[in-house]
Amino acid sequence: MSIMKRSRATISLVSCLMSWVSRHAPHEAQVLELVGDVFRFARSFAQSIEEHPLLVYMAASPMTPTSTVLYRTFHDSVLHPSVLEGFQQSSLARMIAIRVWDWVTASAILELREHDAWVTAVSCSPNNALLVSGSDDTTVRVWDMMTGAAISVLRGHDNCVYPVTFSPDGTKIVSGSNDSTIQI
Repeated sequence: MSIMKRSRATISLVSCLMSWVSRHAPHEAQVLELVGDVFRFARSFAQSIEEHPLLVYMAASPMTPTSTVLYRTFHDSVLHPSVLEGFQQSSLARMIAIRVWDWVTASAILELREHDAWVTAVSCSPNNALLVSGSDDTTVRVWDMMTGAAISVLRGHDNCVYPVTFSPDGTKIVSGSNDSTIQI
């Protein structure tokens, strides 16, 4: 996927795989953990991998948290450098919540918890008053950014939702799903 410059497509595919493993093999904790690590890795490094596919082993791989199954399985400490902290590992409980951060103070200012499965996409409205999120629970949720309140739940997809976005004027929401539909 990286050489074809389609790394972003990997994110939705791995998200579906994660949902499938959760439903059909929930007792396989190590597999679920590995797929979760791959999902976070793909989301974090998709753009870099698309732009420089062969540098993934030298640039992205070392930034993977050393405590993850992904790192322990694929990192070769003899050939590739390591970064001790890398990206923070998230548990399932954190992945179904959305945190809005004040980047100046590095503190969470909102935590939005209404989804029943992995949050796969978020987008802010053009005026930053609303946030829309998509999830493996097949829903799209709209949030008030000032209060953190869930304004509405949009249903209509039959599979995980990825991506979501607002129209340029902020009056419509567009969502895509692995059920091969787009909802407006």
